[in-house]
Amino acid sequence: MKKILLSALLLTISLWSSAYDVEINGVCYDLNRNEREAQVACLHYHLGEINWSGIYRFAPQSNATGEECYAVPMDVWERMKTETFYATIKGGNPSIYLTNGWWSAVYTGNYITPGNELLADNGDGTWTLSVNFEGDQILELLDERHLLFTGSGYSVENIYLKDATTDGSDDGQEIVYVWKNGTYQSDEANIPEKITYEDVEYTVTSIGESGLSGFYGLTSVTIPYTITSIANNVFLGCSNLVSVKVDSKNVTYDSREDCNAIIETSTNKLIAGCQTTIIPNSVTSIGDFAFNRCSGLTSITIPNSVTTIGESAFAGSSLADVEIPNSVTSIGVYAFGGCSYITSVNIPNSVTSIGEWAFSSCTSLSSVIIPNEVKRIGDYTFAWCWSLASVVIPSSVTHIGAYAFEACRLEDVYCYAPQVPETFEDISFQDATISRATLHVPAASINDYLSTSPWNGFMNIVALTDDDPGEVGQIENESRSIDNQPVYNLNGQRVSNAAKGLLIKNGKKYVIR
Repeated sequence: MKKILLSALLLTISLWSSAYDVEINGVCYDLNRNEREAQVACLHYHLGEINWSGIYRFAPQSNATGEECYAVPMDVWERMKTETFYATIKGGNPSIYLTNGWWSAVYTGNYITPGNELLADNGDGTWTLSVNFEGDQILELLDERHLLFTGSGYSVENIYLKDATTDGSDDGQEIVYVWKNGTYQSDEANIPEKITYEDVEYTVTSIGESGLSGFYGLTSVTIPYTITSIANNVFLGCSNLVSVKVDSKNVTYDSREDCNAIIETSTNKLIAGCQTTIIPNSVTSIGDFAFNRCSGLTSITIPNSVTTIGESAFAGSSLADVEIPNSVTSIGVYAFGGCSYITSVNIPNSVTSIGEWAFSSCTSLSSVIIPNEVKRIGDYTFAWCWSLASVVIPSSVTHIGAYAFEACRLEDVYCYAPQVPETFEDISFQDATISRATLHVPAASINDYLSTSPWNGFMNIVALTDDDPGEVGQIENESRSIDNQPVYNLNGQRVSNAAKGLLIKNGKKYVIR
């Protein structure tokens, strides 16, 4: 069950339906004929996606065996069903399948190898493949949507149709570029304000789930003023995207301060960003999936105006350096999941809620201090953080969820809770190295931990000392005291206006940041 859940979170890929209404200039739309409105369903690149051994991959990307696939635009495909078309193939001894089908790897045609009459050697390292569906049909038309080339030992240089000239000869060539190796036909996606289909004009008002996602070569996106709705994961997998602009006349969304992001104007929520995004100080929340799988994103500054970080907000990105400001109160489900380059994270004392899976699979994360306002550590929160050796659990925590620290290579766990936190069916530390780790707990609670599973599975259970990492607490006012209780430094001296660092209140250590 847990492996299925992880796969779903890591992929976070919607399965696009083939039932869009119209394609214009490589953009596919769903039409609301009553309202005369159009929604961007996907870019045509998604038509090339097929299933390789149960793993969904884009056609222009290498498959599991390193072979390549290529997609052809649908408007050209309509002509190719009735005319002879040609592909220039480069490579030694190419072998090719011609196939089509939706979300499937259904081979219905010939396996073409050198010597086949359809594959001519040009003598210069290239081959010419000719196909005519009206003649020797080598491909069954299953969905009438698209054509795929797949095989090995070659690359497709171009695809073209020979247009007859006025004198009846056929020496003219019309080159049709294919999409390959993750490169979209254009590096710009300029969504139009209106489209015309069957003599009816439609206003483009929305972008559907993952509507612009998956284009590794896409560098620039422009959103028109007519767009009033944008779904999640709009830029999923657009790893080279560097420019995001919203038309200044759009009243629903904006790209204020040239931030290279889409911000929901009324809520100040950043809903989609890219590797060059600079989050403005006016943004109050980072939306769900805003930077999901943004592999080009290596660092970002989150301003003090942000209070919430949404579900999968930075999941699967290449973040190596992230500072969460003291303004943030909640970190969403899988917010930083799969960020394998993060080595440390400062969870500020303002955070009261950390979602399930929030830092799971952060495989380089070595230590973490959980703030003193957090009462519950959710399911899978730090699961599969292979390098996580040191954890500070504050006295506020009463519950640790299922698989919260699964497979962590723990060395020291500092738990300040005087009452043993409850765990889920003894699997909170599933497959973690607690049998070789030391658990540090309040001296008066050692026997309670020794008699409670899974805590008694630690190799050593010892009393906390002043030399151990302290809790992260909140000391907010100028006198650096809470509830009129005195605050002391580590030398036992009472302080009234302490600097940042470790302090003691009521016998407990706190960190002022």
